[in-house]
Amino acid sequence: MNDLAKIFAKNENIVFRQVAGEVILVPVRDKVADLKCIYTLNEVGAFVWSNINGKRSLAHIIDALVSSFSVNPETARKEVSTFIGQLETKKLIEEIRAL
Repeated sequence: MNDLAKIFAKNENIVFRQVAGEVILVPVRDKVADLKCIYTLNEVGAFVWSNINGKRSLAHIIDALVSSFSVNPETARKEVSTFIGQLETKKLIEEIRAL
């Protein structure tokens, strides 16, 4: 199966916030933030995170990234695939289906 056809959804227990110019992800469990597991995203990571919505494929997210930033498609594919893998490993997102 083509990995670029995969579609991911965000873990509902993750809060995305912009604080003092930084973008952070904070896991929330039992209505309490897990401050030991705060993740800071750069501008590109925040862009990718904002495009994960349970409807867009990785190919769509990569195309949007290439259109919005000065990056070639091959570099974008590699970086997004790596980042998605990290988010998935940390259980911040989950694959819901592939096209």
